[in-house]
Amino acid sequence: MSRERTLTVQRTVYMTPEMWNYLTQLAHKRGCDCNENVLIREAVRYFIDNQADVLSSRRYFQKSFQERIDQLEERVITTQKRDSQTVVFYLHVLIQLAAFSMAHLVSAVTRKEITAQQLLQRALIDARREEALFSAQVQSVREMSVTEKQP
Repeated sequence: MSRERTLTVQRTVYMTPEMWNYLTQLAHKRGCDCNENVLIREAVRYFIDNQADVLSSRRYFQKSFQERIDQLEERVITTQKRDSQTVVFYLHVLIQLAAFSMAHLVSAVTRKEITAQQLLQRALIDARREEALFSAQVQSVREMSVTEKQP
């Protein structure tokens, strides 16, 4: 489609002689196919594109797109928090089930009454005391798995 067909609306613009002289100088400086009309169209296009409240302007699209991205990010964060809270809850349930089962087995084997709470407290105290050793062991296993994956 030719340029003449797309530029069908004609308007008259009044400006000061100084503005016209400056516009003419800019057009000559650019050279090629640039004239005052091209610069005026560029200025109008730039103005429209930077209006956030004009539907279909670039600025409107950028603003609405950014708002949509912000909403999606907020949803993702909220969902992640909710999902991680759910996972933590189920982990607590599993730990309690394992502790009750272990307490029942220990009580049956040793014939000494021990509660799940006592087992959990003892495990937490020992884990805190041996934290450095556990971390070193975990790091050692990670390093072994990395070296095994390398060809």
